[in-house]
Amino acid sequence: SAGGEDLTAALRGCGYEPATTAGGSIDLRNCPFHRLAREHTELVCWLNLHLVRGVLEAGGHQPGRAVLAPRPGRCCVVVDPPEQEPEATAARRPHRGGP
Repeated sequence: SAGGEDLTAALRGCGYEPATTAGGSIDLRNCPFHRLAREHTELVCWLNLHLVRGVLEAGGHQPGRAVLAPRPGRCCVVVDPPEQEPEATAARRPHRGGP
């Protein structure tokens, strides 16, 4: 998943309805500020982006994974899957001799 149960629980706590996609990203199926967004869309999308980035950062995740990707009927923010960490990738490689 894009960040695990802790991240989706934190997003739920902020009023979002997160759903992990087959590709590993997290779609937010609603906008907690939809009434305000009708008249102030740009402001609310900016608020959503930075709120979700704050949730990511507070949970020890990369805040830049939250990106604007507006679509009708959903929040304007999507959380991209985490990038492979170089250390984690190296740790999974089999050791091939040497000291």
